[in-house]
Amino acid sequence: MINKKKSGVDNMNKILFKFAIILEDDGLLKHYGPLFHRWLPNGFKDAINLNMGDPNYKLKVWFERRGFVRDGFIMFNYDKYEVDEKIIPKQGVLEGGPLFGLLEFKGLSEKELESVRQDRRDKDYLSLGKKVVNKIIFPRVSNFLNILRIVYGQYWIKELEMWDTKKESLDSYCNSIELYWSLDDGKNWHRFIPNDPSPIALKIELSDEKFKQFITNDDWDLIKNLVESNFEPTLAAECLIRSREFLIADNIRSSIIEGVTALEIAVEEFIRNRIKSSGYPNGFFDINIIRDIRTKVKNIAAIQGNISIDIIEKVMKIIEMRHRVVHDGWNPPKQSFSSIRIQLLGLYKFIIFLLGSPYLKFPFANPGNAINPAEYWDKK
Repeated sequence: MINKKKSGVDNMNKILFKFAIILEDDGLLKHYGPLFHRWLPNGFKDAINLNMGDPNYKLKVWFERRGFVRDGFIMFNYDKYEVDEKIIPKQGVLEGGPLFGLLEFKGLSEKELESVRQDRRDKDYLSLGKKVVNKIIFPRVSNFLNILRIVYGQYWIKELEMWDTKKESLDSYCNSIELYWSLDDGKNWHRFIPNDPSPIALKIELSDEKFKQFITNDDWDLIKNLVESNFEPTLAAECLIRSREFLIADNIRSSIIEGVTALEIAVEEFIRNRIKSSGYPNGFFDINIIRDIRTKVKNIAAIQGNISIDIIEKVMKIIEMRHRVVHDGWNPPKQSFSSIRIQLLGLYKFIIFLLGSPYLKFPFANPGNAINPAEYWDKK
């Protein structure tokens, strides 16, 4: 009877975790994950069971068929599911994209179960988080990715790092792999938040280039000049910064609204400045003859000729999302946050181009720190 009762408790005390790991290469190769030849894994249907060595854990990982068709080729896209299966066996190279995973965890203690259910974020919640990310997910998923990287030569795939308390909070790590939990077999999902993000990381995680986003000596001289010339930031720049602030706070909905507002204002500023710099008098052109922001963006891109199609597509996607938010009351689902962030960054790049402002920077609020010899920084 004791064994049956224990077995029943273990089965009842079950939790599911799902996660998504961005494998996108930051370098010149610019791949979104592993590359396949004339075949793409078809989501959960082609999931791989990772060997856990413990009957209480079941972990599956997979890649999804994401993208669209352009000029007869399948092009990867985080948001689109328009892959033509007829093209797959014809195409030499296909992008796999991010890695998705599902962990079934049986045998939670009553304390762990209640802590998660009530979102207490106490020591039991924290202990469970440490166990899940470092002892269960990391070793198996890391080994799986290493097989792709080393055995199959796909060295551009990002290595999965173990969570390190010296580098970031556990909450920050869980957020980076989009970790969610469910106690009803996946009917409802909730973000796993073991603790609040650490305000300061003890070890730097930023590249040297990203340090330059902070105020430098040269910037200070520029600030002096801006103040002396009675410079005032444009309304478009203010909206852009607000959008990024909302983005960092995970308020994606408000970030989308502010981002497109910044775009609309920046487009108007761009057109007015071009008319002025060309020597035409005020009111010579009716800049509002074209009212649709999408058409204005496309016209500017066509005239300039040096803006990538990828950036314009991201801008169009965010405009579409803003319309859905404003007119249909749409709330972006949490599982889409990662891909929306990528679209927003594309929007930001286009706005910065329109503003033509050399002073605009995008530093991280909690960057950590680093000590290096002055000669090292000078070389950078």
